[in-house]
Amino acid sequence: MRPLATALLAAAVAALPACKRKPPPEVGADAGPPTPDQLAPGELAEGTESAFGLVLPRVMIVQTRKSDAVYAWTAYASPEDVSNYVRARITEGEVYVGTASTRYVGVRLRTKKDSKLSVEVRPGLPGSGTRTTIVVHDDTPKPLEPDVDKRLKAAGVTADGKMRDPKNRE
Repeated sequence: MRPLATALLAAAVAALPACKRKPPPEVGADAGPPTPDQLAPGELAEGTESAFGLVLPRVMIVQTRKSDAVYAWTAYASPEDVSNYVRARITEGEVYVGTASTRYVGVRLRTKKDSKLSVEVRPGLPGSGTRTTIVVHDDTPKPLEPDVDKRLKAAGVTADGKMRDPKNRE
């Protein structure tokens, strides 16, 4: 019986390293970028609403649409996060960072180079439930009428610069 006990003991000792658990992977600075379905802290996902080609963040709610401006708000994102979202989608233009708002003047979209926009991101009014407000203005110049006579007629003047109808003055 002694050889059987020795064989069992040898088999148990040989199998012992196989029972050892693998250490968990270390999580740290080398963890790599987040997976595609996760957002980094402060990052905003694109939504379905747009303002003159600028796709608004998913958390934004469009309040008013006009022919030259779109007003939207959110209760879920800070003005800094919305400003960073806008900054990542524009080129050119000027940026004015103030204590009360961030303004982007004369900017163009990366996806729509022929547009010219002004965007203002500001905190919502206290007590309104609004955390951030965004106003997008379309500053794209309207194309000129190619026919000079039609442009002059629309302006109410003749080719020599006189008023077409002197009685119809403003």
